[in-house]
Amino acid sequence: MQNKFFKSILTTYLAVICTTISYSKGIELGIQGGPTVTKSFGKTIFKPSADIRYATEIYVKYNFTSKIGIRTGLGFEDKGFLDKDVYFTDFQGNIIGTGNIENHSQYITIPILAEFTFGKKVLPFFNTGLYLGILAKSQDITKFDDKTIFKSEATQYYKRADIGFVIGFGFKVPIKTKFLLITEIRNNIGTLNTIGEKFYHEGKYNKFNYSSALNIGFAYKFGSKEVATK
Repeated sequence: MQNKFFKSILTTYLAVICTTISYSKGIELGIQGGPTVTKSFGKTIFKPSADIRYATEIYVKYNFTSKIGIRTGLGFEDKGFLDKDVYFTDFQGNIIGTGNIENHSQYITIPILAEFTFGKKVLPFFNTGLYLGILAKSQDITKFDDKTIFKSEATQYYKRADIGFVIGFGFKVPIKTKFLLITEIRNNIGTLNTIGEKFYHEGKYNKFNYSSALNIGFAYKFGSKEVATK
């Protein structure tokens, strides 16, 4: 079932890319990455707090005009949450200490965004659209009294897919003719319950991903000068 889903998503993705290239007036190829603030929300057995992680992405943008384009790419993001001050007990239920639980859910991400650019010298931009996340691995890291660390596999407890909305804005600064320096703040808001069938009390709980990233990167512009300066 999941294989058919991912094949249909990939087929649609490639069709969109091929169609867009045929109408493109110019292409922008870039790489960006940086720190993220990640957190999950919903009803779970945890009490999630925000945590600092990271994300990176290689992207391509197809310009219809100098102000409007469509952007996609392939990225990697470490999502999850931090559960602070958890009480740990022995087999008899006696409290033996406190610690933190970190969930690291590592996703391959594919965004599809409409991007709107303004200005001439410094180029403010705004983008919005959807993202598809494919879970590569999930791991719980338990830190007990800041001394003992346990790592446990958690991939089986979560769904392979994550889908949500993207809202981003930032600035592009041209360097000479073809290069761009990019700074972007991007928010990824998950809309799919990522808890899987093997999760404790599945059906009773739900979990949605959220992250906010500060991305810094570079891009190279291909195509006509008309698109770059218009």
